[in-house]
Amino acid sequence: MSENVNFHMTFPPTPAYIGRLLKIADGRVRTVAEIAEETGIPEGASSGKVRPHIQYASYMGLLNSSDFTRTPLGKIVYLEDCMLTEKLTQMLCHVNMISPTGAPMWRYLFHELFPENQGHISNGLISDSMKIKFGATAKFAPLITMYTKQFTELNLISLEGDYIIQNPSAFDKDLLYVYGYALFNEWEAIYPEKTEITAVDLEKLCFRHTFGWTQAEEYEVLEKLCLASVIGLNRQLVPFTVRKLTSKSEMLPKLYTLLF
Repeated sequence: MSENVNFHMTFPPTPAYIGRLLKIADGRVRTVAEIAEETGIPEGASSGKVRPHIQYASYMGLLNSSDFTRTPLGKIVYLEDCMLTEKLTQMLCHVNMISPTGAPMWRYLFHELFPENQGHISNGLISDSMKIKFGATAKFAPLITMYTKQFTELNLISLEGDYIIQNPSAFDKDLLYVYGYALFNEWEAIYPEKTEITAVDLEKLCFRHTFGWTQAEEYEVLEKLCLASVIGLNRQLVPFTVRKLTSKSEMLPKLYTLLF
């Protein structure tokens, strides 16, 4: 695999560390040691948490790792919830982690393994599947730990004995524009030239798998996005079609507006 699947170096993400990186992400060139000194993120002689957390922040869509600046989303998160404690912020990070530009193992779990196994996977099966997909050295434990110990506001994964369970995310009215952002995040990556897609195209986006929804639950959310003028729905066609009325970038200023 060309992707660095073990970018995490066995460390799950610590939200506070990502927040500290956002605070100093001003484009100034720094060494890893300097970043560690400014943020207090541990950095040993041979390994440390600075590099993996920079990559986490990049996969979460918050940080440009090439020049150490905040992305447009990162600028908003920095102002609204720098320490990543809100459910809304954690959901945005999740959406980007499993996006086409996110972390390969994260995307594989939510977009393939969970749907193929009805959201109920044994440790043995996930271990074997990850090895086949990414190689024998793939380390998936930080992926599970991220949801069970760090990004706990989401409650997307739970552990039951030897099984890893996906918990469907109930619709949250405060996250309506996050759902729009998530839909366009996939849409603009996979169908960049299309302003209208069919229900068949929609299924290929795996939009519903991001949240563990059924097709019926996904459609209910689409109807709410339609009422909010985020998308248009043509229910008279078979299969139905979804039309873009805005874009991912235009979702950004709205993301936190429903919290207040």
